[in-house]
Amino acid sequence: MAVTKTEPINGSTNKPSSSSVSMKSDLMSTLSLKSLKLKTKQQELLIRVSILCLVYVLAFITRLFSVLRYESMIHEFDPYFNYRTTLFLTEKGFYEFWNWFDSESWYPLGRIIGGTLYPGLMVTAAIMYWGLRFLRFAVHIREVCVLTAPFFASNTTLVAYFFGKEIWDTGAGLVAAVLIAICPGYISRSVAGSYDNEGVAIFALLLTFYLFVKAVNTGSLAWGLGSALGYFYMVSAWGGYVFIINLIPLYVLVLLITGRYSMRLYVAYNSMYVLGMLLAMQIRFVGFQHVQSGEHMAAMGVFFLMQGFYFLGWVKHLLGDKKKFEALLRIIVTCAVGVGAIALGVGTASGYISPWTGRFYSLLDPTYAKDHIPIIASVSEHQPTAWSSFMFDFHILLFLFPAGLYFCFKRLSDATIFIVMYGLTSMYFAGVMVRLILVATPAVCLISAIAVSATIKNLTTLLRTKSKVSQTGTTKGASGGKGSSKALPDQSQPFQRNGSYCIAFRCFLPAQGAHGNRVIFDDYREAYYWLRQNTPADAKVMSWWDYGYQITAMGNRTVIVDNNTWNNTHIATVGRAMSSYEDEAYEIMRSLDVNYVLVVFGGVTGYSSDDIKQVFVDGENWRWSIPFLPIETAKIVRFLVEYKLSYYRFGELVTEYGKPPGYDRARGVEIGNKDIKLEHLEEAFTTSNWIVRIYKIGGVSIALIYCLDQGSDFRNVQWIHVLDFVSSDNLSSHPTPPPSHTNTCFQQQKFKLDHIQQSCSNSTITAEGNKYYGECHEKSIRFLKPANKEASLGRETDSERWAPPPQGYALGCFWWAEIAFV
Repeated sequence: MAVTKTEPINGSTNKPSSSSVSMKSDLMSTLSLKSLKLKTKQQELLIRVSILCLVYVLAFITRLFSVLRYESMIHEFDPYFNYRTTLFLTEKGFYEFWNWFDSESWYPLGRIIGGTLYPGLMVTAAIMYWGLRFLRFAVHIREVCVLTAPFFASNTTLVAYFFGKEIWDTGAGLVAAVLIAICPGYISRSVAGSYDNEGVAIFALLLTFYLFVKAVNTGSLAWGLGSALGYFYMVSAWGGYVFIINLIPLYVLVLLITGRYSMRLYVAYNSMYVLGMLLAMQIRFVGFQHVQSGEHMAAMGVFFLMQGFYFLGWVKHLLGDKKKFEALLRIIVTCAVGVGAIALGVGTASGYISPWTGRFYSLLDPTYAKDHIPIIASVSEHQPTAWSSFMFDFHILLFLFPAGLYFCFKRLSDATIFIVMYGLTSMYFAGVMVRLILVATPAVCLISAIAVSATIKNLTTLLRTKSKVSQTGTTKGASGGKGSSKALPDQSQPFQRNGSYCIAFRCFLPAQGAHGNRVIFDDYREAYYWLRQNTPADAKVMSWWDYGYQITAMGNRTVIVDNNTWNNTHIATVGRAMSSYEDEAYEIMRSLDVNYVLVVFGGVTGYSSDDIKQVFVDGENWRWSIPFLPIETAKIVRFLVEYKLSYYRFGELVTEYGKPPGYDRARGVEIGNKDIKLEHLEEAFTTSNWIVRIYKIGGVSIALIYCLDQGSDFRNVQWIHVLDFVSSDNLSSHPTPPPSHTNTCFQQQKFKLDHIQQSCSNSTITAEGNKYYGECHEKSIRFLKPANKEASLGRETDSERWAPPPQGYALGCFWWAEIAFV
């Protein structure tokens, strides 16, 4: 059926009504941007706010890579202690947290938590958690801890914007916000899961500096008090507050020497120092160090110097005679220097003023820690920084940083002097210690932002001037251009030649297997879960201090030493045990009441930062705990506990195709001693990739039973609970006393546990049925398995594959196992 057009009557065409056209035009005019009629400043404000919002989101999402690619979890070692204490704070409250005595760390000494940590990070996470719970958000405290560092990194971008605006201009502030959001030197310590003090400390550090510079520029008491509050938050969060309390007095001293003293400076420093010192004393870990520690005496000295300057200004106003004032000034300065020197000497000699700590000396002298405090020098992040680290952490900022310093010196002011001093001092400390690159990153970003902003502004001004000159068409263009150049703010360029700098970095991808699959080593959590599920609640675990925090937090077991290296003697005792012969190490372990020993071994996977490297490669760092050990003598090394625990049964293992058994992939050599025997320790658990190995103290693992009747039918046994003891001396500590019976009961007899089936022909307790040994076909259905939910099927922790040794030894009736009869 054809559709015909309807022709209009009288030959007229269809036209929209005038009313509809007017309505559409009104609607379009209402929605048009022109109707907003934003002024130039309003448009600039809108653009700045939009850029800051995008940068804020960018800083947050760039730090979520680990969570999105893997899972939401806490990283590294130290953050696990912070998470454990935060969890305790949210569950028990602040009062219990402040008075918490932790008996699970530094056994048998223990640790007073409230007096030995900086609580700022924990309190911050707890407040955010309580706030989210109050708003009815069902979140776990772990998720809050994981996202705390990215959240504060986003806040740091805002502070960087205002700081850059204060010391230079708005453009420098925007560039600084962008740079600090994507700078690898800051991202590395603020990613999701890095729940460490630095996650909030950099925000507090930059906030304190910004508020202080603002107070110096304005002379406002409110900004000075704000900087004191920022300093208090920094003190509560991180020990790096010492950098603030020394940099600010140094800055004030430079201003005094250069003749830049003013009432603005007087108000800013006095308000910040007095209130900040009083607030910092409320932190138990800090206490009265501001008036008793040599590291804080510079701030106090500058404070008294400021009072002297103010007093001299008042005296000069009263005298009115220049000669009399100069004579009085010489007398006052001589007396002040003498009294100060005497007071400092008496205070130091009497012990009231403590000397500088070793950590402070190690920052001033890079060789001090290696010679006097080896435990500090042994930490990888305390090593001097290589040039490659600067390149990876700063990228193009290494070239922009000198340019920014150039522009700062071209336009000196109170604010630019501060940022120059911050940049130079932090870069020096970053060269001394790798981890202090984090402190230098904000300064590098700010100074580089000044270089970018000043260069772009000068180039745009130059282009506009040239365009104006070309439009005039006069013959005096050259002279006009010369005259106009005098009106430019600053046309000097740090790079006089046109050029471009291209820096390319190779990306490091996750490891891949032989078939292209991604390989993830999860041995740490596997080992800690085994500890939590298969060891007594009061078991004591000895390991290198690096793993103490994780063992306590994830394994929920007591440790001998941990990452809070406050007792060098205790750590030296553990180091001596690890680096001794087995007999001597056994006595040390018995004296420390150790039940299990945990070692980290990388010979299978190629993980080079294992315990063997700490003892035998970095042995010079442990000579304070191993005075007798000649590191060069291989015949002695192979009998030491660390060597034996790492390479036990390793000689039976083929780790790489085409290599002999016992080939160490981390060190690239074949071990010489492949038949290692243990006398006082026994293997308890080895993870699937052999990265973590756990040994039990006490010789041979045996199953001993009650001898209620010599004619008991042991085939009716329903279950057996194995009890292992070092010797009969430990029977007194067991809650159930041994039954009374004669020593003829199964003395020196060997019995077979018929109800337990063998899992493998070469059965041992651990590391059976994994990818290195092949599959096990026998099954055990009665013995309790190590409950390891992280372990995949087909490993020794599966209920159908794991089984204990097929037989035991009864060495006398002092040893027993609990049994239940049907």
